[in-house]
Amino acid sequence: MDFFQRLAALNLTGDLKLVITNTPNGQRVTLLLVNDLCGDEARKQIAPLNITGTPTELDAGFFNIIEKPMQQASGLMVNLEAFQKSLEKTQQQSAKEKLEESTKKKAKEELNKAYDAAMKKVEELEKEKRYREAYAKTPDPEQHPDQAESIRKKRAELLANFSQPGLFDAIPVQSASQPSTEENTSGVETSTNATIESVTA
Repeated sequence: MDFFQRLAALNLTGDLKLVITNTPNGQRVTLLLVNDLCGDEARKQIAPLNITGTPTELDAGFFNIIEKPMQQASGLMVNLEAFQKSLEKTQQQSAKEKLEESTKKKAKEELNKAYDAAMKKVEELEKEKRYREAYAKTPDPEQHPDQAESIRKKRAELLANFSQPGLFDAIPVQSASQPSTEENTSGVETSTNATIESVTA
């Protein structure tokens, strides 16, 4: 099998850089696999593979020597790339979840603030015995599920005060059948006049 066919059969991911240097005892072959698609900086820590031997030795054992380490380096960088992508995805998901959590927390704080303000107004109106207005100002239990029971209890208390007697309910109403003082006085005066007329006659 030809050199390049055997090289292609390794199925490496990335760019294989190969440098051949003549030495006094033969040749030194330096191989470095580079995968620019791998965003992890750890890939730069992978050292080049150096092989030294005579041309005959290199022809006989070159691919047997480089096959395993080159495939390991290729797989490592592919794994690093996958790891980097998963890490970025996890970071994005984490940031998204934190944003959603922050938004929910802020919304809940605003809701609790609105609840406290509404209940404060209800208490003020209740102290003034303006029960109907206080009832109308109570928050919606569906919008405040955590305080729903307290809201329903307060509404029941206010509703019970609707039937209490008002300010003018205690004033007695005068009976129409009871004769007035003016009528009695008038009657006395009439009777007296009649007696005087009778004596004169």
